[in-house]
Amino acid sequence: KPGTIKGRVIDDSGNPMSVEVGLFKKHGNSLNQVLNVKSDGTDGTFVFEDVPLETFVVMAFSRIHTAESKPIKLSSSEILTIPDLIIITTNSALVNFNFILPDGAPAANAHINYFRKNTDGNGFLEKRVLFGNYNSWEVTLNGHTYYSGEFTINKNTTQLTVQLKSSSKITGRATFKGTSLNNTKISFLLGTKWFSADAYDGNFEFEGPQGQYVVICGKYNCIANVRLTGAGPNKIDFKPGSGTFELQFPFKGNEWMATISIIINGVHKTMTCICTDNNDNQAKVTELPAGEYRIYVNCRNKDFTTNISVNSTLKSGETKKIKF
Repeated sequence: KPGTIKGRVIDDSGNPMSVEVGLFKKHGNSLNQVLNVKSDGTDGTFVFEDVPLETFVVMAFSRIHTAESKPIKLSSSEILTIPDLIIITTNSALVNFNFILPDGAPAANAHINYFRKNTDGNGFLEKRVLFGNYNSWEVTLNGHTYYSGEFTINKNTTQLTVQLKSSSKITGRATFKGTSLNNTKISFLLGTKWFSADAYDGNFEFEGPQGQYVVICGKYNCIANVRLTGAGPNKIDFKPGSGTFELQFPFKGNEWMATISIIINGVHKTMTCICTDNNDNQAKVTELPAGEYRIYVNCRNKDFTTNISVNSTLKSGETKKIKF
């Protein structure tokens, strides 16, 4: 008969936390979520009922930390209380945010997308946030979208006023080695916020805040750093990178796929995906821009599933060989 798994989520000071808790079925190295609950804010408790007699892992999720249980396998009709799942908070601050609209009025009852929560009637919202630099938080109110400026959270931050900016229509022309991009998707990163637009005959347009953007054209694996304004027209001229990855996979005889993502401000963006045929276990990716990358490779056949990932920094003009 199915069993029951109980537990509690607390922070590293022993205080109960209300967070999402997932029950994951474990199969080899794979985890598949089968149930989801929210821990109680008053005592941190959660319960999963009617749990099959298979192997599971329980995970508690918050923006600042994820806590995970050891693998669990119940006996018939067993009611098991697992050890506390502890969310580490020492690298974060509990901050009372005060959001202010561009006209100086409080952003009352505004939706803060980063938290998926609304401010109160005076524009305040208290939440725990990791230490770090932040930019371009999206805030919506009465059908209008606003964005935060840059701010920093450190161990001494308890109160923070966040001045919001209106979005602008940003237009411009984008080229690759002087040739206009056509029917090409462009990604724009401001802080940790992504925007996107399609370029047709070189022209692009999107709604977003003015600022210094990292702009990516995945079609040609290239990056540009440019300040974009609402005054326009803005100009972006992409140039090819000069870095190369030479990849060697563990064995031949199966199709391998590699996904190469660049990491900017802690945010991952896929640059390219490549596949090998059954007779090859090597691949080369050229004209990549310098930067920090994560390379994820996987191989699937009827007998097994495998996946491997590595992080690697690529310099301009460098050819880096990676053996998995």
